[in-house]
Amino acid sequence: GLELIKKEVLQRFVDGIKKEQIPFCGVLFAGLIFTPGGPKVLEFNCRFGDPETQSIMPLVAGDLLQMLKACADKDLSGRKLEISRKTCVSVVLASGGYPENPEKGKEITGLYKVPAGALVFHAGTVKKDDGYVTGGG
Repeated sequence: GLELIKKEVLQRFVDGIKKEQIPFCGVLFAGLIFTPGGPKVLEFNCRFGDPETQSIMPLVAGDLLQMLKACADKDLSGRKLEISRKTCVSVVLASGGYPENPEKGKEITGLYKVPAGALVFHAGTVKKDDGYVTGGG
C-alpha cells in the first residue's frame, strides 16, 4: 500500500531530482495506477490534482495556506500539516458519450439521497428548476 508507493515511487522521484540537482519546492501530484506488478506512474504534476483535491481538502485540519507559504519561504522546519484521520472517497460520474461527445440535458437524480455530512462537488452540470442536468462531462 502506502509504504510501497513511498518506496517505489516517491523516494525514487526524490532520489532522481537530487541526483540531477533539480530544485523542487511545492505541491507534487502523483497520478498512479495499481497493476499486478505494483504501482505505476501515470503522471506527475506540480499542482493539486482534480478531482482528487476535492477529497483531500476536507481532511486538512491545519492552515494549508500558511504551510504553502512556509514551503515557498523554505522554512518548513518544525512544521507539520494537520490531517484528519477521517476517510474520504471520490466518485466521478461522467455523462454518456464522454469525453468526445457528452450527452447534455440528462436529468441527474438521487442527490436527495446523499447522507448528511457528505460533500457533493459538481463539474459539467447545470442547475435547472429543482434539480441538475448534465452540462458537459
